[in-house]
Amino acid sequence: MFSPRDFQKIQNYIKMGNTSTLLLLSLVEDVLDMSKIEAGTFKVNYGWFSVKELIEETYELFTYQCTQKKIQLNLSLHPKLFDVFIESDKGRVKQVLLNLMSNSLKFTFQGHICLSANFYDEDEESIEFEVSDTGMGIKDEEQDEVFQMFGMASSHKEVNMHG
Repeated sequence: MFSPRDFQKIQNYIKMGNTSTLLLLSLVEDVLDMSKIEAGTFKVNYGWFSVKELIEETYELFTYQCTQKKIQLNLSLHPKLFDVFIESDKGRVKQVLLNLMSNSLKFTFQGHICLSANFYDEDEESIEFEVSDTGMGIKDEEQDEVFQMFGMASSHKEVNMHG
């Protein structure tokens, strides 16, 4: 017979396995997308989806890992976005958020990570998704390298809170 503590451990292992599986799937999709881009067969799959649902799904995937690492995970969603649906490629937007959250988790050792969605401008026509953290950051002169294909900053030894 399982005790409540055993049951909680089992639930945590299942969550960890589920999260790891989804993150691995995201990495595989990244590799496949690069192949499709090179072959000229990459397609965007437009559809309507809830901003709130997307943010909450992404947030939920990282709650267990942040708890294990003793990092606070914050969620910030503009109140007017609770009932907003947008037309875009939900899978691609989520894939980008998962990559940003994974990097944030990888390089944040204390403090917090925040996932947010807000309006980009006063007209409330564009939505901005953001992942911020108290991690080590990237030197200003190395930030352009990160956005090159297969780019990575050369050194993560110095702390830079501007990145």
